[in-house]
Amino acid sequence: MKKSPWYRKAEAAMTLLQGGKFEEAVDSFRQLLTTAGGAPDGLYGLSLAYMGLGKYRDAVRALLRAKSLWPHDAEIGEALTTSYKHIVASEPTNVKLLHDQGSAHYDIRQYAEAIAAWKQGLTVLSDDKVIIHESDVVEARPHVERGKAKESEDSAIALKAYERALDLDPENPLIENHRARMYLALNTPGTAFFIALHAYHLAKDDPRSLHILEKSLEELTQEGRNSLPVRKSQKKTLRVPARWDLSDVELWQARLHNNIAWTYATADDDQTRDPAEALTHAKAEESIRGDDDPLSLHVMAAAHAADKNFSDAVATQQKAISLLCWINSEKGGDFEKASQLYGKKQQKISRINLKTLHNPPIKP
Repeated sequence: MKKSPWYRKAEAAMTLLQGGKFEEAVDSFRQLLTTAGGAPDGLYGLSLAYMGLGKYRDAVRALLRAKSLWPHDAEIGEALTTSYKHIVASEPTNVKLLHDQGSAHYDIRQYAEAIAAWKQGLTVLSDDKVIIHESDVVEARPHVERGKAKESEDSAIALKAYERALDLDPENPLIENHRARMYLALNTPGTAFFIALHAYHLAKDDPRSLHILEKSLEELTQEGRNSLPVRKSQKKTLRVPARWDLSDVELWQARLHNNIAWTYATADDDQTRDPAEALTHAKAEESIRGDDDPLSLHVMAAAHAADKNFSDAVATQQKAISLLCWINSEKGGDFEKASQLYGKKQQKISRINLKTLHNPPIKP
């Protein structure tokens, strides 16, 4: 059988990789991907070449693209955990990396390793002097800092700084929130609304986006504008948690407690499941977010169910459902299913990927 030109190129790239010619392999896999449209096996090969060169951040970028196409591939998952291990070794206090490392372990059911990474993140955050970078792209950080320094002086200059940062680190919800606030300050609430909406969809557990959406809608309503694809009834039901103004440290603490509580409550092996620990971390998250955040309550309900306290599980889950609104209504199906299971006193609920609870950017 005659081999296709693509297959021959793939074989050649693999030969270079197996021969330890990693620089040449990188070039070959890149050329291959220009014709393969981002095929996951080509991305996986590219990641291995980067790993051979010790370029683990580049490897993670390729692996995350491959994972989006082959989400359950074990080899991609193992390569991700290996790459994160090397990156974290050089940046042991980078909370986002520890979060993402834990998520990579979780996705291949390495629960003990996932919990260990997340707990290490909490340890890092317990230091009063911890610095949370709003971007993992080093070149973008000075622009973010310039924007923050100029916010109170000149919103237009601050906006330009944030937009430059976003050019270097696209799809960053924290930078998007800064941009949205500047557009609000510049009396452009329509633009602020759409940017904040994008930021929310990138990080649905960040209530600061909801607050900006609320303020944008208020200004548009006061001005009599109704050009947004949002009905008046929806504007009235945009529920912003009382504790929306979380610091970056508080947001990451809440995320890590959320992940740990969910894993202890719902892991599909009895060795990992620990109802007491699940409740401890769910309550720690609640102490940060308050008791009116539906994503937090969803995890608290799972912890009660793991502890066989089904009456509290149902009550908490129903409260979470009542707090959903048009912007996060897609959660309703999962939330209702959980409530029904708790009502039937079924302790073990379906294993749901952490991204169904929140989706922080997994972007090195």
